[in-house]
Amino acid sequence: ALDCIEHIEDDETALQEAYRVLKNGGTLLLTVPSHPWLWSRHDEALHHKRRYTKNELQRKVRDAGFGIQEMSHFVIPAIPFLLLQKNIRRIKKTLFLNRAEIIDTYDVILPRFLNNALIAWLALEQVAMRYIPIPFGSSLVVVAKKRATVSKAIILAAGEGTRMRPLTLTTPKPLLPINGRPILDHIFEALPDEIAEVVVVTKYLGEQIRTYLGGEHRGKRVHYAEGSERGTAYSLKAAEKFLNKG
Repeated sequence: ALDCIEHIEDDETALQEAYRVLKNGGTLLLTVPSHPWLWSRHDEALHHKRRYTKNELQRKVRDAGFGIQEMSHFVIPAIPFLLLQKNIRRIKKTLFLNRAEIIDTYDVILPRFLNNALIAWLALEQVAMRYIPIPFGSSLVVVAKKRATVSKAIILAAGEGTRMRPLTLTTPKPLLPINGRPILDHIFEALPDEIAEVVVVTKYLGEQIRTYLGGEHRGKRVHYAEGSERGTAYSLKAAEKFLNKG
């Protein structure tokens, strides 16, 4: 939705509809004009309903259900130009009180050298945004994701691995290497991006597993449940408390 929702009276309903039609894990790319204090005849000519503050846009996107991945201002050079145009309009209005004011955009054809310089500046902004958000600019860009309906997974890692002895006498089966990496690494790698949290059920040599994975592994938050010697069903039951959170 590039420069779209600022034209819609009920922008919050529009964002909710965007969330509804996106598939789980789908991405919303959104750009809007920023800074209400930059409001001008240019906005009126383009039939804008508003310019956004960062906090306002952030709140509306999150209220629609999205998780924000990236957010930044951009197009810094437009700010002095817009302010100059606003001041020129204010002076004209003072000098020519009885002249009817024409609502028009601030679009102008720039000399080629200046246009090329501005394009180069925007390219620099694009590079900068890969590393840090730009704190000000005439526009805002948001990359947001629709949260998946399923966001948690369970990994059962409580067994003794008796059929793989003597390998499992000192190492739990989930940490045995395959192609140079522990089995758990391959499992985490296979999980879809939508999975944000993993519950690992441990028992036999579980401390090794907890030490290896820690509180986060491969970008996914990790919780631990204590397995049961009574069997798989009881071990699954131990993970239930984590699935009912959030």
